[in-house]
Amino acid sequence: MAVTVYLPAQVLQDVDTDWDPDVEPHRYSSGWGHNAFELFLRLRGLDRTVRLSDRVPRRGALVYYAGFSSMAGQDRMVAKALLRKPRSTLILIRSDMPESYRFPLEPDLEVVPHPAFASVAADAVWLPPLPQRGLRPRLSERRPEHLVAAFKGNPENLHPFLATAEWSNAVEAVGFTWLKDMPARSSGSDHTWHDFSEIDVVVALRPHAVGAGVNRKPPTKLINAWLAGCIPIVAREPACVALGRDGDDVLFADTPAAILAHLRALASNPRLVQHLRACIEERASEFEPHETYRAWLAATAGVPALGPGAYLQRRIIPAVGKALRTTVRRTLSKRRA
Repeated sequence: MAVTVYLPAQVLQDVDTDWDPDVEPHRYSSGWGHNAFELFLRLRGLDRTVRLSDRVPRRGALVYYAGFSSMAGQDRMVAKALLRKPRSTLILIRSDMPESYRFPLEPDLEVVPHPAFASVAADAVWLPPLPQRGLRPRLSERRPEHLVAAFKGNPENLHPFLATAEWSNAVEAVGFTWLKDMPARSSGSDHTWHDFSEIDVVVALRPHAVGAGVNRKPPTKLINAWLAGCIPIVAREPACVALGRDGDDVLFADTPAAILAHLRALASNPRLVQHLRACIEERASEFEPHETYRAWLAATAGVPALGPGAYLQRRIIPAVGKALRTTVRRTLSKRRA
């Protein structure tokens, strides 16, 4: 089935379709840049018929990034267009949207952020997130006397204590140099997220390690650490717990003190480091970039077209029911007033 990746008109007009994500990895660092635009380029690299558009196709699969719901009217506009296109199917990329988020219509395939995510969609599937574009893995010849631990991400995702001089000094005291690789503002281009060549350990601890929306976060940092050949020390977020094996391919830590204890152990225990690196190499093979791209193409192109009965059940009946409920609520509200 033909695949179309959706970009709103105001976004589509400004993108560079000749962009090579591996040559200029700092560009388009936003959610839509990763989940929609880069996805389009990766799929087009495998199938030249994959299209990028601000319109719902007459037939085939529409890939829609749920983050566009933050742009006024996008969800409703796309839903209305889908109602007029009975031969089009909807593939919804949920990404890290709040668990309460619902697209106006039931998707024909919903891509959830991690294997343990509890989706209400009947047709939900987890696909590995696109790996870090232009990735430069850790240099295998790095010397153990110059160990570096790093955070790579947006500023709002870093635990505040890990940004202090006190933390840097504590990390240095156990044998590591601390590096913060993050843009001045969220989704900015002033970062080197792709370059792990001088990194030994990747640390990921949010301001709130549990709750506060972490249940919807994908395991991107964990998988990227594996692919880069770096040891990940991450919080026990559902996505990471679902994939990682503590003490083998990941070290879990929900507090700065726990991270520091792991760093101390890594600096003093070569056998532990050797064991972790062997397991990480094995896990990285499961998420080889081109295999991930092929998995996304197979999933998006493999959604069957809706038959008349399915179109009626999945599109028309829910839309009519919602319209009737809205009308009833408004009528009752007017009567009470």
